[in-house]
Amino acid sequence: MEITVYLLDTNASFYKSNPRNAKYSELFKYFCINQHTGCHFDDIQIGKGEYGKPILQNPSDLFFNISHTEGYSVCVVSEDNIGIDIEKIEMIDFDIAKKYFASAEYQYIMKGKHNN
Repeated sequence: MEITVYLLDTNASFYKSNPRNAKYSELFKYFCINQHTGCHFDDIQIGKGEYGKPILQNPSDLFFNISHTEGYSVCVVSEDNIGIDIEKIEMIDFDIAKKYFASAEYQYIMKGKHNN
């Protein structure tokens, strides 16, 4: 199984002036598929699967997935069905858990917080 992971650092001012611009995401997908396969941009066809996940229709023998967070996009291309996720790590506001979770759930979360 060959898996290729591509990371796009969008922290540069060029990207920051247009955060999460859909065009960057679209081009990044095509670039990653092109780099992995050599397939020309015009020949790449992307559709949607049963649950809305993007799927490659051409080339049809590969899979890809893409994820975004503040400052980065990541894309993975593989011969097997695959997924990837990227998230910005931020401090957790535990007051939200206290407000929205049951008391036992909140206590469980707080106990885990202090065991790390």
